[in-house]
Amino acid sequence: MTSENTERHPMRTTCCPCGGHGHAAGGISRRGFLQGVSGATAIGTALSGLTWSAVSAAQTTDRAGPERRALVVRPILTYDTPRPRPQTSWRSWGGIQTQEHAEEELGRIQKELSALKQRADFPMEILKPVGIRNSQELAKIADLGRADVSLVYAAGAGMNLFDEIGKQSKNMMIFCRHKSGPVYLWYEIISPRYLRQHTDALKVQGLDDGDVVVDNQDELLWRLRALCGLQNTLGTRIVAVGGPGAWAQPRDVVPNKVREK
Repeated sequence: MTSENTERHPMRTTCCPCGGHGHAAGGISRRGFLQGVSGATAIGTALSGLTWSAVSAAQTTDRAGPERRALVVRPILTYDTPRPRPQTSWRSWGGIQTQEHAEEELGRIQKELSALKQRADFPMEILKPVGIRNSQELAKIADLGRADVSLVYAAGAGMNLFDEIGKQSKNMMIFCRHKSGPVYLWYEIISPRYLRQHTDALKVQGLDDGDVVVDNQDELLWRLRALCGLQNTLGTRIVAVGGPGAWAQPRDVVPNKVREK
């Protein structure tokens, strides 16, 4: 590019042709302007009696936004411990059939979730995993209402138990094992038997295929991250200087979309 072209058509770092969104007059960026205002405020504060060390310490601990509330996760293993019955089918298939199997699986779940929490870039509180086989054992979980999400490890048990968990939970996700450990019964039948309930359409209110994870811890992590963001966004407010709007949209389009949502 020649110097003549450079003068006539300077390079831009903005998202639209006008080039006026990223910089103020005199080549000062938004960030620079805000930093300047912050610095002027600090000087004014220092002149009013505070020491510079106090102001500097306050700036070090300052946050760009409000601190996020930790997402509270309630892990629940659903399973069966069937007993043999003569001359009839007495158990469903799957890798967890005894209480010993269930205890081993609870330890595996705890280990995986501890590793997941270490990787998480958002605040998360994971309650100790519990195992249940029926509604009576579900009723003994005292902290179910406190949790933001019930993470159901669907090794076994009937789908009526899923319904009960869903009714008592703010949100619900389902994890199934195929190759990451003892295969779960619901790995095979979660979609046809529960989500679609022997039909061609989704039947469970507020739950679909996107709420089911098979084996993959990364898939689990991003869903929990999204839910943490949602929980921390609901009920908050945004101050829009000059009124709400959006780039390249007429004035009322975005506010009306927000009201719609």
